[in-house]
Amino acid sequence: MSDINYIPFVIDETPYCIWRSELDRRNLEFIQQIDPQYFDYIAKTHAAFLDENEQQHAAISLRTEYYHSLETLFALICATVQAPTCIFGWLLKYQNRELHSVVQKIHEGKPVMSRLNADIVSWDSIASTINIFKSEDANTDKEFQMSFGKLWHRFATDFLNDTIISEYNSIKHGMRVKAGGFALPFIIKANVDDPKSSEVTRQVGGNTFGSSFYISTILPSGKDKKANFIVDHVSLNWHPENLIHALHLVSMSINNVISYLKLQYGVAPHEAEFVVPTDASYFDKPWAVVGSMNSFITNTRFEECEREPLSKQEILDSYKS
Repeated sequence: MSDINYIPFVIDETPYCIWRSELDRRNLEFIQQIDPQYFDYIAKTHAAFLDENEQQHAAISLRTEYYHSLETLFALICATVQAPTCIFGWLLKYQNRELHSVVQKIHEGKPVMSRLNADIVSWDSIASTINIFKSEDANTDKEFQMSFGKLWHRFATDFLNDTIISEYNSIKHGMRVKAGGFALPFIIKANVDDPKSSEVTRQVGGNTFGSSFYISTILPSGKDKKANFIVDHVSLNWHPENLIHALHLVSMSINNVISYLKLQYGVAPHEAEFVVPTDASYFDKPWAVVGSMNSFITNTRFEECEREPLSKQEILDSYKS
């Protein structure tokens, strides 16, 4: 048993200790098998079908992979922050709630248990630590480091967005979404005081791509309130062009995290390549196309219901009658 090594680490604030022979070698093997080009491939593959008959399927696939790519990126970043010498241990054991907790803390500037040499763990400090590429212009290098920090901050905003999380879950669990964007019709009357006045119908929003799905919300009060919930309908408009650029930038980000980790394990610099866009303005591309209306939710008012929420026992008793 003398060749068994161990590494203590935390996931969020939960302590773990991994035991295995040749941990450094196995960690490096694990890191090297991660393919940062996968999401590039997804973007290119589905982008080719956005003008075809399968455009809605292609758009939904891009939307799904966008959130999938964010989870992949942030899991890798958080593992690097908390367990850079035990990446595969962190990734094997984390749960989504723990990942969200760490991302939320970094996003809000709250204390995070970290092994990085940074006084404050923020997207800017993480980006500066990880993206250690060097060119002939130090100012350009600093600009790109700051751009990655801003990019990850904007990605984290989407990753933590409850509506986008619900959309992602609705897609991956049973494909319970309706593909396509939405528009809201409204009527303009020539004379609001004249019931017979002529009317013109206009639309607000209107987009080819998006999704519609249902979300559940626990009642704010009542007995056994967690057993009682209301259902609202959500419609989102989004643009696949933005998602294509986002997936390219996620691929670059994953590549750079992997390259940073390789260097920590002694890999030669020429085998740990960092990649950046040709121009810093590309970091804004995932948000370049903006619509007039991005979301609409139909809210249910439980206060209008004359029935009290059911208790858990009443629900169970309904199976006996």
